[in-house]
Amino acid sequence: GTNSRELAQRVLDAVCGVDLNPFAVAIARFRLLVAALRASGTERLKDAPAFRIQLATGDSLLPGTRWQIGTSRRAEPGVQRKLIGEDRLEHFYASEDGEAVGRLLSRQYHAVVGNPPYIVAKDRAQSEAYRDRYGSCHMKYSLAVPFMERFFELALAMGDGLNSPGDQAGFVGMI
Repeated sequence: GTNSRELAQRVLDAVCGVDLNPFAVAIARFRLLVAALRASGTERLKDAPAFRIQLATGDSLLPGTRWQIGTSRRAEPGVQRKLIGEDRLEHFYASEDGEAVGRLLSRQYHAVVGNPPYIVAKDRAQSEAYRDRYGSCHMKYSLAVPFMERFFELALAMGDGLNSPGDQAGFVGMI
């Protein structure tokens, strides 16, 4: 008996995403909107409700909260960094959605899925920033390495007393 528009919004509230490529974010936003319009039975854009879509453009490896893998306890607060001078990093990308990226990456999820880039960071400062933030980055590493660590941090943990009894740990999937 729940309104189909409300049900569509509940589904949109359960889906979050961050990507460095603004075109990928725009395409995902459009596809989610079309799916929500279909699910809600809305046939004309002028009749569409103001659906909230939780997607942001930004570097998903630098901002947000870090958790100890296997727990829901925060390890350290995350900050996006910028290159100032030769060795001081405060902000890497001028992300158009900086606040949203930080919000989306400062919580944990039941399912974390993605397609990490299987390439090496070409920018030396960027590579060093990832190396400083992720202990799994060693020598010449693929960007899939810090993404793997990040995905497991973002997945809900089990058995640390913060989840309700019977809760399962989150799932991680990578292409």
